[in-house]
Order: sequence, then structure tokens, then C-alpha cells
Amino acid sequence: MQNVKNIRIYAGNPRTANVGWNTGIQWPQFKAFEATYAWYCLITRGFKVTDQISADIIDFLQEQEDEVLVARLLHTIGEEFDNNCVVTLGSKSLQREWEMLLRYRGVNDVCQKSAI
Repeated sequence: MQNVKNIRIYAGNPRTANVGWNTGIQWPQFKAFEATYAWYCLITRGFKVTDQISADIIDFLQEQEDEVLVARLLHTIGEEFDNNCVVTLGSKSLQREWEMLLRYRGVNDVCQKSAI
């Protein structure tokens, strides 16, 4: 008799819905390649991400001056979608992640420079 561990079973009640591409949202325009690349990396996660993008999120991203930090934020969000079954992309969660990046920005920069 084998001992089986770490089994996860997910269940749901799927419904069919008619949906289309979220054309009502303007995508952000970045000057830095890093931010543009991070944006496209994020939206490749598909409808889990694109269905949650709102004008508030786009406005928040466009208001930030440090586009390298915006790129880090977008990659962080992408990792959340990769590592969790359900992620809510909203203004509050975006602001919380942004504040965390700002708080530890200096620490990460020092660590990266010392690794070189």
C-alpha cells in the first residue's frame, strides 16, 4: 500500500459566457523598454489578467515616474498570477505592492550591485 501525500483537488461549476477582448481599456505607453516588456509579459497570462485591467490601473502605472520600478511591479504581479490560482488585480493591491517596492528599492539595488 502506497502512502500518497500532497494531493489537491479543485472543483467548480463552469458556465459558458460570451466575452470579447477588453477593448475599452487603453494600454499604457512607456518610454523605457523594461516597462513595455514587463507589460507585455504580464498580459500574456491571458484573460486572468486582461479581464481585470481597469482605467484606474492604467492611470496608476502612467503616473509613476520611475519606469524601471514600474517594470519590477509588473513582473511581481505576473509572478503572483503564475504562483496562485486566484489573484485580484485592483487599485488597493497595486498600491500595496508599489509601496513595498518603494520601501525595499534601495536594498534590492545594493544587493544587485554587490553581486556584479
